[in-house]
Amino acid sequence: MNKLFCQGYIYTTCHGTEHINIAFWLDELRMGNPYFRKAFDLNCFGIDAPTVGKHRANLMAAYEYDNEIQKHFVLDSIAEGMKMFEQQFGFPSQTVVAPRHVWNDEIEYVYQKVGATGIQSALNQLVPITNGYKHRVHFTGKHNKNTKLSYLVRTAYFEPSYNQKYDWVGQTIKKIDWAFMLKNPVVLAMHRVNFVGGLYEENRKRTLQLFKELLKQIIKKHPTVEFLTSDELIQIIQKDNVRN
Repeated sequence: MNKLFCQGYIYTTCHGTEHINIAFWLDELRMGNPYFRKAFDLNCFGIDAPTVGKHRANLMAAYEYDNEIQKHFVLDSIAEGMKMFEQQFGFPSQTVVAPRHVWNDEIEYVYQKVGATGIQSALNQLVPITNGYKHRVHFTGKHNKNTKLSYLVRTAYFEPSYNQKYDWVGQTIKKIDWAFMLKNPVVLAMHRVNFVGGLYEENRKRTLQLFKELLKQIIKKHPTVEFLTSDELIQIIQKDNVRN
């Protein structure tokens, strides 16, 4: 991991101090929710299950809150996470990713305050409201004049471990071709689960083979392609927004 990091194959960005909403999780345990109690006994937390009296089926959105105590915990965790990130990796995280793409305006101002310049997001930001979420559409390069943050929206998802029958290379290439035809940068999303093999080594081998093939096809079809980190891309976008 350290060798890959130093050689430039891996570049990190801040995703928060945890990927679970601690307050909501503890509430479910206190209320005796059998699904979460069973998960707790099995040392597991990433589950989709009914919650008691809430619209949420998943508690991995760490930046939701229902009261002032929970809000302060969330906001403090963002600042703490950014500080821990810089201490660990030796440089600040210019872009951030809200767990499950769930955040509100107040959290975005905190991101700006602690030094972020961009937010990585899905097409839809989920803004928590009383009975669900409000969808806010973003696009790569969109700039928030209030928070001074810009957005990077994921163009395609390359997740071979989720469905082994899907043509991940072919379908991803189509999305990349479409984005380049529109003269847009491509933000390719992948999760770590695709590249781990502790339980099933074939999972890692298969993904690496497919990813190698994907890179070959990208370079063949688009020989002038440039590969950038999210931080490098957001720097270009921010400079353009400043000029405009």
